[in-house]
Amino acid sequence: MGRVIAALVIALGASGCSFVVSTIRQALETSSPGTTLVESQRVRGSTRGGPSGLRAISCGNAAGSPMRSVVFVAPRSATYVFESATTDYDGVLSVWDPSTGELGCNDDHSSTRASQVTVPLREGQRVEVVQGGYSGAAGSYELWVNGGAAVATTAASASDGGTPEPPQVLAASTTVQGDTRFRAPVVGIDCPPVGPMQEWAFTATEDGAQMFQVQADYDAYLGVVPEGSTTSMACNDDHGDITRSQVVIDVVAGVTYRVIVGGLSGGSGTYTLTSTSLATGGPVTVGQPVFFSSGAVSSQPDRCGAPAGSVDRTFTFRPPAEAFYAIQTDAPGWLVVSDGRRTLACVSLAAQHRAGLALKPGHRYEIVIELGASDGGAHFLSVERIAPEAPEWRGESSAPIDVVPL
Repeated sequence: MGRVIAALVIALGASGCSFVVSTIRQALETSSPGTTLVESQRVRGSTRGGPSGLRAISCGNAAGSPMRSVVFVAPRSATYVFESATTDYDGVLSVWDPSTGELGCNDDHSSTRASQVTVPLREGQRVEVVQGGYSGAAGSYELWVNGGAAVATTAASASDGGTPEPPQVLAASTTVQGDTRFRAPVVGIDCPPVGPMQEWAFTATEDGAQMFQVQADYDAYLGVVPEGSTTSMACNDDHGDITRSQVVIDVVAGVTYRVIVGGLSGGSGTYTLTSTSLATGGPVTVGQPVFFSSGAVSSQPDRCGAPAGSVDRTFTFRPPAEAFYAIQTDAPGWLVVSDGRRTLACVSLAAQHRAGLALKPGHRYEIVIELGASDGGAHFLSVERIAPEAPEWRGESSAPIDVVPL
């Protein structure tokens, strides 16, 4: 039938019936629920006049928009990338398994006119690929799918109860490279959401706090799950921007933690994973920032108006020379500096995150961050040598900020 219609289009075009040709082409390019999508082949269509509410698309405010759908049957167990592009409206793409529900959804991928959903499928699995529009929009679209290398059938779907590849070892204070593309989900956990994932095993060598950070080329998701558990200790999607994720946990020596990298709405790609051991106190060196956690309550007395039982972090600093030093932090609460005999500075970190002091060599100074309540995050403390007349250290009144001469 397709060849007959194509021949008719050619014949009508030769005869000058442009209106009829245009109408037939539009009909050919409009997908219907029975249209089959094949790898590396493109389907063109229009959602105009399509049924609204064909599927309950979960993203892009697409509920109620005109929709079209096509069918895709996975030729092998693998992770598949479904993509669509539009020219005259903001499209939304969703992939559904009629028996289990929505597998993935995406509104904007790199631009408002593109959408991408990545999902693992088992061989023979039949899914419905639904094209909708943002906030009721409709128009023309182009849809296609590409699949990665085949994976073991038992690892292709969380519903199968399969197991993905064994986790790789992640050491403390190190950076590794990873890639979640064409990988199976890690089954039975509550974070990250179902989609391509890669797992790392981190075994703590000492008690303390640990920070895990992901920088990815896609919207990455990061979860940390204790070994033997299915419930995450910490879970994060966006930290600063959508390509970064960060979690901070308190670890126990000898315990192994599962660090799992996934993606939002089935997204996948390459990433960098960093493990950083966080301090709870100790010495500080000029020019070397210290990262610390806001973990537990300490036994230090509460000062500078900090509430009773305030979480605090205590550091020590020995100046290498007599000079003006800038102490800075991104932590909330109060910054307290003393020389063992008296308090030299008491700065509210709600107003500013720095203090400048003239310090002498040979003295041991104590720097305390009174955090108030723990915020479960990671913060930094740095000490820099700087000229007190530097512009960044002069306020509106042209007076140096919190300079304490000795």
